[in-house]
Amino acid sequence: MRNLKKIVAVIMAVAMIASMMVPALAAGVANETQAQALKNVGLFKGVSDTDLGLANNLPRIQAMTLVIRAKGQDAAALALTQAEIDEQLAKVADASTIPSWGKAYAAFALKTGITNGVGRGGKVYFDTNAKVDGKTFVTLTLRAMGYANVDFANPWETAVKAGLASAVSLGFKASLVRDDAVGVLYAAVKSGVNADGKTLIQALIDAKAVDQKIASDNGFCKAPAPVGLKIESATALNLKQIQVVFNKPVNTDDAKDISKYEVKDKGSDVVAVSGAAIAADGKTVTLTLGVGDSVKLTNNSTAKVTVKKDFRDADGTKISEDLSFSTITVADTVFPNFDKVEAVGLKTLRLYFSEPVKSVPTDAFSVKAGSYTWTYSVSKIDDAGKYVEITLGTNLLEGNVDVKVGTNKVFDFAGNMVFEKTITYAFAKVATAPTASIDSAKPGEIKVKFDRPVYGTIDVSHGVKGYEAYTVSKTAIDSAAADSWTFDFSNKKVPAGTITIFVTPNGDVKDLYGNKFVATSFSVTAVSYTH
Repeated sequence: MRNLKKIVAVIMAVAMIASMMVPALAAGVANETQAQALKNVGLFKGVSDTDLGLANNLPRIQAMTLVIRAKGQDAAALALTQAEIDEQLAKVADASTIPSWGKAYAAFALKTGITNGVGRGGKVYFDTNAKVDGKTFVTLTLRAMGYANVDFANPWETAVKAGLASAVSLGFKASLVRDDAVGVLYAAVKSGVNADGKTLIQALIDAKAVDQKIASDNGFCKAPAPVGLKIESATALNLKQIQVVFNKPVNTDDAKDISKYEVKDKGSDVVAVSGAAIAADGKTVTLTLGVGDSVKLTNNSTAKVTVKKDFRDADGTKISEDLSFSTITVADTVFPNFDKVEAVGLKTLRLYFSEPVKSVPTDAFSVKAGSYTWTYSVSKIDDAGKYVEITLGTNLLEGNVDVKVGTNKVFDFAGNMVFEKTITYAFAKVATAPTASIDSAKPGEIKVKFDRPVYGTIDVSHGVKGYEAYTVSKTAIDSAAADSWTFDFSNKKVPAGTITIFVTPNGDVKDLYGNKFVATSFSVTAVSYTH
């Protein structure tokens, strides 16, 4: 009884204040800032991109829509099927008056009990364009917050309990405008408590209807606590590769730096890491273990991966201690597949597999076009790229080429066999110049990536105002053509900050089709380093 008296006292006090405020606010709108805040977090829309429409009258269909949107259920309403919409609107006699844009919202309001319609003359009506008074809108809001049994005739006691004491002022208004609705909805999001005891804003954040940082920026809640970098999962894709997934995006340069990782076979024996590639999501890194048939994980065992201290997330925050994932199950029982053939030159083919494969015998493949058979030699096995590169004795001819993997010839590192398969590849000579990009620029090295293997002598230098440029040259003959080149700048550190990197052919630099590379420059940001 004492609590009830307190609630009634609050209602009366707010009502008295509201009765004095109504004339003062009648000339304009009071909640433009609040409406913008709700819009910023995705819980309110104006009548157009530039007009919040706060002075507009509030018909019932708009009232329902505003409540549904503020509850974070806009997408759920619009996801109703036509059959579900028809089922709900069949309950009301005036469904034809509901505009096409509002039918899903009306159906959602009926389905979830936000409204039960208006009984009149033995029928139920939606009353699409009817005016909405204060107690009706507060009742709709409370129902959306889970107060199913709120007293429509007197919702004020429930409103105070739900943190909507300021809404009591609407008891004096028989016809609301959108501004009035915003005042109620802002209070609900800012300080309202759902019937289950959870605050509305926390429920919206938990349901991912609202981003906590954006909500915090707009004054609805506290800023989210910083999330430290963690390893969410680590999986042995096969005996040569481990996929590490972080809980958030990481620094690209650190992700690609093999010195940042340690892998232990059977949880204790260190295995060299030869490559690290980051996926487009910025969180997934695939580690490839060292070169050679013997450098691998042990099948049917466990492994451990450690990410070293000072590894950075995408925002540049370093981890203060090593991160480890020590329960990686290693179990490869899947037969690898021969997936694709790709030409990278007139005499060079890459044969791609579903996972890395071991060294292959000289008779593992056949390459034919009609009755003609090419001789070949294996020039490279790339574990990270999951391909075997072969060099043919003579040039390929334009047209279809049949490339076959023989039976019992190619195996993965667990000893699983690649089944015999033939792929017909349509070869066409490439006539465009090869292109380059900067894979990474770090204090001691610059990595240049080409879109296809090239050979010759390449000069790489960097320029920045006030810093003496330094050039590094590297040469590869045609049999050692590569698409990834690393230039050692350990004798003259690459400066931190924005620099221009010049990639210049010293003489002819060609791809394996004979196309020449043209000098290119790049403006990049080099990572900082400690002197």
